[in-house]
Amino acid sequence: MTVQLAERKDTSSIRPGRTSFSETIKTSTVLFITLPLTPSTANLLSVPEFSLMRPDVLIINVARGGIVDEDALVDALKEKWIQGAATDVFVEEPAGKENSVLVRTAREWEEGIGGLNGRLVLSPHVAWWARASIEKLKWTVSANVVGWARGEVVNQVL
Repeated sequence: MTVQLAERKDTSSIRPGRTSFSETIKTSTVLFITLPLTPSTANLLSVPEFSLMRPDVLIINVARGGIVDEDALVDALKEKWIQGAATDVFVEEPAGKENSVLVRTAREWEEGIGGLNGRLVLSPHVAWWARASIEKLKWTVSANVVGWARGEVVNQVL
């Protein structure tokens, strides 16, 4: 297995240890999206990018909704430009069939319409909701409140 770290999309200089964005999307069998949503990353993956990808690529977005153009993703799946996609982030959250083309498409697939055959996997954006995470959150909030009440600086962000 070869792991590639993609360079930014709109740059001509490639930093050491990185692969050009276009080379990454053309050669990868799995694209794991983990970057912030900014004006330069909005719709980073859309029709032009999907058309360059391998037909066996899997796209996994655990970053932010809006980085992957949801309408273009549905089209890419239906046209079989890509093999599959999974996401737990959506342009509008909470996602439902009223506000998400991905949820509507997944529902159609469940009902036997559209022929995606399990190539689109959706989950809610709650990966942090583990017991250990909740306990850490409770402890952190408690420590912050107690520190504040004592006049102490706790967990200061500069």
